Amino acid sequence: MKCQERSTKRAHLKTMGEQMSEELEKIDWKIRYVVKSKSKLLRRRQTLLTQLSTIFPISSDETSHKMNICGVRIHDQITDKTGEEELGPALGYTAQLVCLISSIFDIPLRFPIIPALSLSTIRDDITAKLDEKRVLPLFIKGKDRGYFNYGVFLLNRNIVQLRYHCGLKTEELKEPLGNLSSLMRARLSDNISCHPPARLVSNDKIISLYKTKDHFKKTHKTRQIGSHKVHGCS
Repeated sequence: MKCQERSTKRAHLKTMGEQMSEELEKIDWKIRYVVKSKSKLLRRRQTLLTQLSTIFPISSDETSHKMNICGVRIHDQITDKTGEEELGPALGYTAQLVCLISSIFDIPLRFPIIPALSLSTIRDDITAKLDEKRVLPLFIKGKDRGYFNYGVFLLNRNIVQLRYHCGLKTEELKEPLGNLSSLMRARLSDNISCHPPARLVSNDKIISLYKTKDHFKKTHKTRQIGSHKVHGCS
């Protein structure tokens, strides 16, 4: 009877080992699938970012070293109508670029942007102190300077959010183009790896594991019996 019980247990353990092996193979396949999918997604995102860098080129002026987007500079000081006219398109391009990057990385912006070229706006649905003025302008012509400055601040906060999601720190909040440019360069330099990890546990290891458990049970039972006579199987 004891011999039959042990044989039954061995067969049961062997069946469990085979089942675990099949489950581990399924897990390994899923891991490989996820790794390949992640690699394809990263490659696709890099392709889209490369296209964005062509559509919305960000460069630095040789003389003033100021950043500009699509050849339009974001002026620090607005002293004339020329600065006002350039600021709207520059912030409009920047807002559009932020929206597209958030879409590529599937990141909902904390402060939604309504892109409309030089008449772009941004919403603040979080701050309780704001009464009815929830939509802030990203252009200064004909608008209140305080609301405009707050709108630009929210735009910069969105850029900081994107950088944080990508694992980048932001030292200077008031440099939207520089922060966007470094963000895109960092993501374009990411390494793409298609190599899946090694198998979690081999079949031989599973079988040996169950053999070890079976051997441990028999040894432990023998020690419990102690000096009593152990009858073998005839």
